[in-house]
Amino acid sequence: MSKNLGRRLEKLRADVGMSQEQFADAVGVSRQTAYRWESGGADPKPENISAICKVLGVTRDELYSDTFGGDIVPLAETSANVPEVVTVSLKRIPTH
Repeated sequence: MSKNLGRRLEKLRADVGMSQEQFADAVGVSRQTAYRWESGGADPKPENISAICKVLGVTRDELYSDTFGGDIVPLAETSANVPEVVTVSLKRIPTH
């Protein structure tokens, strides 16, 4: 996991005035899991991202933005484990 994302989670949590335990309870995970996210030891599972954003009052884009608190954070580093959905439609064009 990106330590930048972990620091971002920690700052956002502090900005809303929540303890790590309160944050974990609100998201529905253990305090140890929240600690691992913030310390960069684990990635939040995709199913936790929506709850994290709701609790912290941010959008997914804001959570994974390439700038945060004035620091430039490489987007590839922060969103490496965020699933991306790509839909491709292929049509065969007749070549008469």
